[in-house]
Amino acid sequence: MNTPSPIPPPPTSSPTNTPTPSTPSSLILPSLLSSLLHSPSSLPSTLSSSLERSLSHDLHRLLQQTHDREGTQISSLMLRNWSRYLRSCSLVVSLKHEVQEVQSGVSDITESISSETQNLSNLHSRLSELTLLKKKV
Repeated sequence: MNTPSPIPPPPTSSPTNTPTPSTPSSLILPSLLSSLLHSPSSLPSTLSSSLERSLSHDLHRLLQQTHDREGTQISSLMLRNWSRYLRSCSLVVSLKHEVQEVQSGVSDITESISSETQNLSNLHSRLSELTLLKKKV
């Protein structure tokens, strides 16, 4: 009376708070964010709008893919999380632009300080020459 043991049913899918690793968006979006954080100067200034379009497209595609076979809809928590993620990406792009402006300002200030330092050095040399001439007279 050896009866084969029943095959366990496959695990049922349920909405989660994060996309599955097989979702293309879950791989694309973090890599975009990572590249923004690690090398902002290598990205074109028009990235903001193209990134937003890309992220919106990815989110729309993700929403379509997250309706599982039983027709279960994506949870509102996941929608809120993706919305926060998109806002964060947009904020990173804005911050990247502001960082570039600050870097430009710092560069201008550094050049100005260098120029003023050279002027002071020249004045000091001239003052030393005048002091020597005065002592000779």
